[in-house]
Amino acid sequence: MRGPAARRRKRLKLGDLPGAVHAPYAGFIQPCLATAGTAFPTQGHWLHEIKHDGYRAQGRMDRGRALIYTRNGYDWTQRFPPIAEALKRVPAKQFILDGEIVVTDARGVADFHLLQEDLARSRTDRLAYFVFDLLYLEGFDLRAVPLIERKQLLAAVLAETPTEGNPIQLNPHIEADATAVFEQACAMHLEGIVSKDSQSIYRSGRQDSWIKIKCAKTETFPIIAFVEKLGASPRRIASLYLGRWEGDQLLYAGKAQTGFKRSMLYDLRERLDPFIRKTSPLSVAIKRPKATWVEPAVLAEIEYSAFTAEQRLRAPVFKGIRDDLMAPRRGPKRHGRRGPRPSGMSPSNILQLLPDAVVPTQDDLARYWRLVATEALPYIARRPLKLVRHVRGTTFYHKGRLPPVAEGVNQVLIEKREGGTGTRLWVDDLDGL
Repeated sequence: MRGPAARRRKRLKLGDLPGAVHAPYAGFIQPCLATAGTAFPTQGHWLHEIKHDGYRAQGRMDRGRALIYTRNGYDWTQRFPPIAEALKRVPAKQFILDGEIVVTDARGVADFHLLQEDLARSRTDRLAYFVFDLLYLEGFDLRAVPLIERKQLLAAVLAETPTEGNPIQLNPHIEADATAVFEQACAMHLEGIVSKDSQSIYRSGRQDSWIKIKCAKTETFPIIAFVEKLGASPRRIASLYLGRWEGDQLLYAGKAQTGFKRSMLYDLRERLDPFIRKTSPLSVAIKRPKATWVEPAVLAEIEYSAFTAEQRLRAPVFKGIRDDLMAPRRGPKRHGRRGPRPSGMSPSNILQLLPDAVVPTQDDLARYWRLVATEALPYIARRPLKLVRHVRGTTFYHKGRLPPVAEGVNQVLIEKREGGTGTRLWVDDLDGL
């Protein structure tokens, strides 16, 4: 028997939604990311959502197979079994959800520390998946549908799902004064709010149509060194040194000495061990005689009050490790003391790994471009392009200084939204392709 949500979808006809496109089931979709703001939007009609402190996750179902991807496209289905099972109970054969996986404390507030502790202990009974967007449903790509329409359809779909013991929950939006919503969120010790243009479409990457304002500042920084607690057995860290990327340069950002739970200190020490190196990874050297330097491969979530004039973190507090933003762990190398690098490629050249990419041969790729060049060039010629590289078994988006490129490939310097500059490629003919 069809429930009310299914009947409502049938009456509505997905194809009648403005912007809905009949399309094959999509692969991993790079998420839409909110731009950090300090002032609330005033022009247009905006919706406001609670910002939860957890792991961004794309929940997917395709004909009985449930998948959960992290923000960077890694398959973490096995880490969240109750959510994967709950996805199978959603009354649709094909869909793609966007949301945040969290563990809440006794007050019902998402706690990143608790989430990390539960995952470390393989505890899954407290996991919750707060869903806020619907990107694909039953053969239709919904990303070009206005946000308010996507949310109404999402609510209708989830309303059909059993609620008792269900870790999948709708993250409701509020249509009210943004300042009042924000003040209430901070009074409840929540992370903050995300304001979204109600008529916006879903675009991958950082967008001004989504604005996040946090009650406290948090950001992700690479760990560049640690100080070990003298005489501790088993060994554990006492503090962490942090870096920050400015273009291709890795600069010192400060030292975190608080926020650690005791059990975390032992795990962190062992976790950093495979990445130990003899010299500092920083582009501009600093003197830290007690530091044990490491490759900047492990990312830490840090809460802080501000940046100083020297661009150092003021009052940094450790919140946890961002596994979801890092390449999958492959375990330590047993020879030497340097940390592992994917296929010998420097981590500084890897913007994002593409572990599921299908890599053609050079001949196949050349043959393909010769076949489609006439149709493709009107759309991609003289536009900034990202470089995808495949180096000894590792496929990734390239960042930093470019390798040698052929004459038919041109380069352009761009200013990044987050500061600094970057290089993009562009082509205008078949030779460039």
